[in-house]
Amino acid sequence: MNNFFTLYGYELKKILKNKFTVAMLIVLTLIIAAVSVFPIMDSTDKQIKAAQMTLNGRAIDDTLLNEMYDVMIDEYGVEWNLDNCAYEEIASIERGIMGYGYSLIGITADDMYNSRKKFNTEVLYMHGATDSEIEWIERQDEKVEKPFIYEYHAGPTKITDTMFLPATLGFLLAAIVLSSVLTGEHSRRTDQLILSSRYGRRKTYFAKMLAGISIMLLTMILWIVIMFIGVGCTIGFNGMNAPIQIDIVYSWYPFTIGEIIIRWCAMLVLASVLYAVAAMFISELLKSRLGAIGIMTVLYFLGNFLPSNANTRPVAHIIQLLPTVQLDNNSFWSSWLFKIGGKYFMDMQVAPVLYALLSIIMVVLGVRLYCRYQVSGR
Repeated sequence: MNNFFTLYGYELKKILKNKFTVAMLIVLTLIIAAVSVFPIMDSTDKQIKAAQMTLNGRAIDDTLLNEMYDVMIDEYGVEWNLDNCAYEEIASIERGIMGYGYSLIGITADDMYNSRKKFNTEVLYMHGATDSEIEWIERQDEKVEKPFIYEYHAGPTKITDTMFLPATLGFLLAAIVLSSVLTGEHSRRTDQLILSSRYGRRKTYFAKMLAGISIMLLTMILWIVIMFIGVGCTIGFNGMNAPIQIDIVYSWYPFTIGEIIIRWCAMLVLASVLYAVAAMFISELLKSRLGAIGIMTVLYFLGNFLPSNANTRPVAHIIQLLPTVQLDNNSFWSSWLFKIGGKYFMDMQVAPVLYALLSIIMVVLGVRLYCRYQVSGR
């Protein structure tokens, strides 16, 4: 076992001694830090925060809406000042439901919530959801407390708004850096030396795989910590218990913003392992670093640019499970359900389990590929 960890330490150092890898890690970490900290709240922002926090715990009902209508400068709820800015987020929520470019004044709470329900149903049919899926989703929406309870939530919202960034940068890091961990031995013609090493092919494979996973896992955890520190120091975590509908008005799931953030952090950690394993496995399968980068790039663009509607539903159903798709605000409003054992599960429930299973499968298949290639290349 000591021999294995010696080999693991060597493989870890080999990755980190690459100047390009170190430079990339530093640059990407600085990007995460900058996005987490900036823009820094000035005195005006702090006044707006204090004003909006006076509405914490208030139901978004006719009473609150009428209060807002009385102090609005324009009927669209676009112009605000320090005297009425407490209601700016309430107007944003109403505008998000009723649509932009329409007068908000006179709209009742019933109008707003009925419009939300009608639009959600139309979207479900547009995505090709079955009647039983729609019925299940509507039951979830019934669990959402209405009228919505307002909480100032700028800090948690910033985290959810930027969570896609570590997911995307992690994808980039794995594709570029880790795709050469296994194939590097082949391209440098040093793979045959492993045949005569005291550790053997299998131990070498697992040492390399564990080193790559460690780099991704520790990097992702570091990025998550930096995000929380940056947001906590500049904005704060007020609103973690706010319903997700305060941020994503059409979401039909009865979660708080804090619960979503916890789910996402766990998903990011699992996704980082999947990224690492996928980059190394695909590169070994193709015996090509560029091939691995190419396939991972295609998967990224498929997930982010494939339209989601009834015509693309079979493919989109699977694409929806990609980490870069899951870790996006649109996933709060996802209609992609999976029926397992006669029960429906949300994609955000299925995705983490799938990431773990795929990682294990690729590790097992990868060791067979790695060992067989060494034998055939002898």
